[in-house]
Amino acid sequence: MTATTTTEDSTTPDAFDASTFDVNEFLNRLDAVFASHSAATKAEPLLLDAMTDAENAGDFAGLLTVLNETMGFYRSQGRHQDNQWIIQRAIELALRLGLEGTEAWTTTLINAATSQRAAGNMSRPKTSMSRRSPRRAPHSPPLTAASPPYTTTIRCS
Repeated sequence: MTATTTTEDSTTPDAFDASTFDVNEFLNRLDAVFASHSAATKAEPLLLDAMTDAENAGDFAGLLTVLNETMGFYRSQGRHQDNQWIIQRAIELALRLGLEGTEAWTTTLINAATSQRAAGNMSRPKTSMSRRSPRRAPHSPPLTAASPPYTTTIRCS
């Protein structure tokens, strides 16, 4: 990822140590891009570099944060086709991390469903999110696009 050093009057790229990933630093940089009204040109490179850096550092919680932020950015830009693999990757990563029933899981599902709804893909969230993970109780109803995310209960055994 390209790091940014901010002086009083300029912002310049620096080399970034990809052996570690600081999610707070990433979020601060992303906030700065949006605050400078340059997201259209600068957000995607930052997001893609952050994905690589988080993965290389083995920071999978950080990677999930980056994927969720990328979902929101692509949704806001109307880049629904590009967002499909981000949505799938985020859900699969959250499942691998065993996050079902957590705030991170709920956030990921809300972002995925919102992105799918914006893309007009109402059947996709139903298919993607209704897959049962080994930790879901067998009697739990499947998640669907019609299920409001704020009322969905995920039972873990």
